[in-house]
Formats: sequence, C-alpha cells, structure tokens
Amino acid sequence: MRFPILITILGVSASLAAAQNVSEPVPIRSIDPTNDAWDDLAPVAAAIGDARVVVIGECSHGDGAAQAARPRLFRFLRERHGFSVLVLEAGAFDANAVDRAMEEGRDLADTTRLGLPNYWRASGQFTPLLDDVWSSYFEDIPVRVAGIAPEFTSADAATRFGRDLTAFFAAPGVTVDRADLRRFDAAATSLDTASKRADAQAIIDASIDLAEALDAIEDNRDALELAHGELEVDRWRLLIEDRLWAADEAASNGEMNTLADCNPRARRMADRLVWLAEEAFPDRKLVVACATWHALANPDALTCETNPELIAAAINPGATWREALGDDLRVIAITPASGAVGWPGAPPVNLAPLPPDALESATTDETTPFAFIDLRKLADNTPLATMPSRLAGLDIAFPNPDPALLQADWRDQLDAVLVINQTFPATHGAAPDDATLTSEPETAGEDEP
Repeated sequence: MRFPILITILGVSASLAAAQNVSEPVPIRSIDPTNDAWDDLAPVAAAIGDARVVVIGECSHGDGAAQAARPRLFRFLRERHGFSVLVLEAGAFDANAVDRAMEEGRDLADTTRLGLPNYWRASGQFTPLLDDVWSSYFEDIPVRVAGIAPEFTSADAATRFGRDLTAFFAAPGVTVDRADLRRFDAAATSLDTASKRADAQAIIDASIDLAEALDAIEDNRDALELAHGELEVDRWRLLIEDRLWAADEAASNGEMNTLADCNPRARRMADRLVWLAEEAFPDRKLVVACATWHALANPDALTCETNPELIAAAINPGATWREALGDDLRVIAITPASGAVGWPGAPPVNLAPLPPDALESATTDETTPFAFIDLRKLADNTPLATMPSRLAGLDIAFPNPDPALLQADWRDQLDAVLVINQTFPATHGAAPDDATLTSEPETAGEDEP
C-alpha cells in the first residue's frame, strides 16, 4: 500500500509500516457496515480514548460512503466501547418522537417517519444504523435517540407538537384552563402554516400565544415536575423556544447566502448538545451524526481563498461544544477525495477535482481507499495538519468553478479525519456495484483492544 503524493510532500517511505507511524495516515480496511472484524478500527478507538461524546461528521448529507461508514463506526462504539445514545442533526422534537416510538416497539419504518430527515431515513447506507438502534430496544441497554436541530424534520410535526404539549399540561395540580390549552395547540399548527406562507402578522400572533406556554410552564413548574420530572419540564421549555426561534427566522425571511446566515440555528444546536450531554444523558456515552461544518471548533481561524465572504462572521456549535465538554469531546470528520453525492432519488452532484496538495488527494488513492488520520498525534512539522480540505462540504453546498476549500491547522478544529478515496450518492437500496466498501479481503478474528 502506498500514499504516492504523500511521499513527495513528506519525503518519507510509504510502506505500510511507515504509514502506521503516528505522524501519517493509517489505512482502514472497510467501511462496510456488515464488516464486524474490528481490528482495523483500533486507531479510531485510540483517537477517541476516554471521551464520551464523539461527533462523526460528514461533508454532505448525500455522501453515500460516509453514510455507509457511520453504521460500522457506531456499532463498533456501541458494542465495544459502551456508547448508547445516538444524537442526530434532526429536529429535537422529532427525534424524541422516534425515541419514544422505538421504546414502544413500533415498526422501524413507521418510527423513522416520525422524525428523521429523508436523506437519512430513505438511505440504504444509513439504514443499518437505524436497524442497529431499533434492535437495541430488545437488549438490556437500548440506544436512546435525540436531536439537536431546532426545526421540524417530519411532515406532521406541528400537529403532533400541539397535541403533545396539551398532554404535557394535563397533569394534576396544573392550573391552565382548557381555553389556553386549545390556544397553545392551535398556535403550534398556525405558526407552522404561517411560517411556510411567510405571513408576518400571523407569525407574530401565533408566537405571542405560544410564548405564553413558557409562562404557564414556570407558573406550574412544581406540579409539572412532580408529574413528569425536572428533565421533561426543561425539555418542553427548550422545544417551545425552538418553535419561537423558527418563527423569528420565518418572519425575517432569512436566506442562506453565507454561513453566517445560519448563526441563529448554530446557537440552538450548540446549547442543545451540551444540554443532552450534561443534563439529559450525564451517565451515557453519545455519538453525534451531523455535518462536519457544525463541529469545527474555531471558525475564526479558517480561511477560504476562493470565497472568503462565505465563512465571514460565521459561528459554529463546535466552539461551544469544545468549551463546555473539553476532553470529553472528540470530533471525527469523514471526507471524500472524489466521486459524487446526492440524496436518495435526487440527481447526483459530481465533486469537483481536488488539487494534489489537498488533504484528501494526498492521503488516499485506489490502492488505499480509506485512510484514518489522528490529528492529535501529528508531528508539529507535518504538512498534513494544514492542507486545504473539502471536509466541511462548502464546495458542495455552494457550487463554484473553483472549489471552496477550507484551510486551517486542523489540529485546532477537530481530532481526526477518515478520508475516503471515492464516494457515491446515497441510494434507496444497496450501494452501487462499483462502490468500494472494503479495500482487501477480511481477516479472521476481532482483535481490537
């Protein structure tokens, strides 16, 4: 196995033995979710160490290879290292509905319809992860599901939100009259409808009604906590705040022209993951699935030569996550060197060719289709640490003849990178026949420490 471009850049031998030096990429054998010979993932375990929150980021939600790799990584972390919470870049309300439905033993397809974004729910590459989570509910420690996004990610969420909010207030000792409950219920639905129509006055009216539900929670906190517990009361307070955030975004008719336009959403996601880790699941280990951009720790230190305005003044949840969680956090980015991406059933988007000095180009090729880089162990003088990369997916989200690559000292942004030589669009069923999921025949045994 060789890293031909890396030989030129680093001036070192690229034999497999040298490639396993901590200053260089380590080959990973497989991203096939059915491959349970874990020995090739030992470097991943070493990079994670004792952290209990692991973010596995993707450059695009339509990156089929990343979606195939994530179920294998998740199952490895669950079965070998005790991770038992799956946090998704999905609506917090919707993901909680999925969690409850799984706990009730409902059919998997019906369960995922309640809240997962279509790009994951319909993906044949992501399905093995969902199967694994669903099956865990028949085990001693089921995997819990949570979301960090403030928006709804299912079609009928607004209707269910109002209904569930009414049920939440239907507790002994709660002094909210039926007229107010009906108003809260109606506000949730009308707020969603008004937001889709961009009807500013209707948004304001519904927001005022729904905001009164926050006052009702505080006025009845003792009775609500007695009925539901403090955690559930706090969860509903956050969910209502999410709805008011969504209303404010709709009223402002915000468009996403630069990443700074996403700052309000980023703040909500930042606080939600910290709450999940510290309040909701303080004794569990969490795996987070989201776009890599959100997990970068220091956006002010990023540069984008071809489009600097794209990232100007942007904030990332990752900065808050790093500050709050410290060494309990690890961020692993999955990034492709070539191929195409796309949501299931959507037209594919071909990735622009990368320059030879890009991180992805320099670490993978056809003979080494998967390479893992533990950034925390890179030598100070290695060029790998500062090579330009598409790991944030900006060249996909904001197409341009000149790819919008980011450059930084990646050791200040995240902890590790899994580079995949060629990706493919996510599909409804199995991966394409020509997709590479395993680099060489499996070896027997499961010798992961």
